[in-house]
Parts: sequence; structure tokens; C-alpha cells
Amino acid sequence: MVKQHFKVISITMGFGDLAVISASWFIAFAVRFAFFPSEGIPGARLVGTNLVLTLLVSLAVLVGSGLYKPRRDKSFLLEVGQIIKATVIIWTLLIVLLYYTMSGTPFTRGMLALFLPMMMAGLIVERGIARSTLRYLRRRGWNLRHALIVGTGRLGQSTLLKLHRNSWTGIRVAGFVDAATPTRGADHPRRADVRGLPVLGTTD
Repeated sequence: MVKQHFKVISITMGFGDLAVISASWFIAFAVRFAFFPSEGIPGARLVGTNLVLTLLVSLAVLVGSGLYKPRRDKSFLLEVGQIIKATVIIWTLLIVLLYYTMSGTPFTRGMLALFLPMMMAGLIVERGIARSTLRYLRRRGWNLRHALIVGTGRLGQSTLLKLHRNSWTGIRVAGFVDAATPTRGADHPRRADVRGLPVLGTTD
């Protein structure tokens, strides 16, 4: 179930990223030719061809940058850094592929200068909204991962409390697994539960 949810989330985020990039592309195009008009506005066919190429390059770079891997336990600042790096790579590749290898391309210097910050800011905002939405849903029991904690001592209980305080991770503890100890006997019986969660067995 978790894997199915992750696939749905990844596909949804992929479409969201492409929508943001497309919007940034058209806004940069519109601003460039509306406020700084020049002779010979590129035709719809050329604009569409370059947009498709832009989306393909962008998707390949975003996937290669690891932006569709599970990151529920990663900092958003780390994701922002990956987004900045990926958008700069996309921008550089577009300069090579569109500006220097294709004649009549609508990617003028002005449009490229507008496109990079728009795409970068758009992806950061979109990913921030997506992360906040997922955290909200996880706090309400959707897209959870269930885990067992090995060890019933202080470290194990500390791990449980940290997970409880950070419910946005979507990790729910189902119980504990007691670490096997050779000295355990009748004088030290195995605990049946820890902080309200069952001890389901041992590591033997």
C-alpha cells in the first residue's frame, strides 16, 4: 500500500513540476515579447517544439537529481538545494540545446534570464506546498509506514517519543522487539508492553 501511495505521489509531483515549468516558460515568453517587443515573434509550432524539448530535459534532470525519491525524513532545505542545483543544470542545458543549436528559437537572452528565477521559485513553492499537504495528511493517518523498534530500553523509548512528536514523518510504531539478553531469567521477566505498545517478541 505504501509503495502504491508513493507511486501516486511521485506521478502527481511529476505532473506538478511540469506544470510549473510550463507556466514559467509561457510567462517568460509573454513578458519578453509583450514588454520588449521585437520583429518576428516565433510561431506556435516553434514555441511548442521548444516547450516539449524543455519539458523532456527538465524531467530527465529532476529524476536524475533524486527529487522523486522518498524524503519524508529529509529536511526541506536539502530539497531546496537540490531544486536550485537541478534548475541551474536545466537552464544550462537549454542554453546549449536551444539557443546555440537551433535557429529561430524563442529563447532569447532576455527570456532565458526570466525563465531561470521563475522556474526555480515556482518549483520551490510547489514542493513546499506539496510537502505541507503530505504532512497534513500523514498527521491524519494517510500514507503511513509502520515500524517496530528493536530494544525496550531508554534508547528505544526515546525513539518512540521522537516519532510521536514528529507525526509528519508518517512513521507509526506498531510495537517493540526486545533485544535478547543471556542473563534474562525468572528474576527479570520480559516486559509485555512498553509505554502502551506491545512487546511482540525478541531478536532471537
